[in-house]
Amino acid sequence: MTRQVISPPAEPKEVMRGGFETAAAAPSGDSYSDRLLKLIPAETVAVYIAVQGILESSLGSPGQEGQLAIWLWALFAIIAILNIVYMGRILHVTDTRQYVLVTLSFVVWVLSIGGPFRFLSFYQPFIGAVVLTLYTFAIPMFYSGVQA
Repeated sequence: MTRQVISPPAEPKEVMRGGFETAAAAPSGDSYSDRLLKLIPAETVAVYIAVQGILESSLGSPGQEGQLAIWLWALFAIIAILNIVYMGRILHVTDTRQYVLVTLSFVVWVLSIGGPFRFLSFYQPFIGAVVLTLYTFAIPMFYSGVQA
């Protein structure tokens, strides 16, 4: 199965049968809800959350915040790169725009759960929640995918 977002054809094709034109064929692209689901990096976020939990249980003691921050930034960078590899090799995504949008989606999801961003002086938990909600809602409206 591919996770590539597919846009509907630009023009519906008329079907000829016995010399008569029939109704236009229905476009067969991904709906808004299909695009929404295909643009959420669920597996990548799940891996990040699992490893973050391991790191926090090992380095969550007072006085180890600096070391935890380094590990979380490294984990964030590694999984962001592995997300791109995963999308190509496993999910068979071919569109560069979708790679960018899903990678940004991963960044937004990690921002929403805190991750290494919580160590930045300006970080407030509501920032991630607002950005996640708006990004996840809006992106499928503007990205229609590639032609099948």
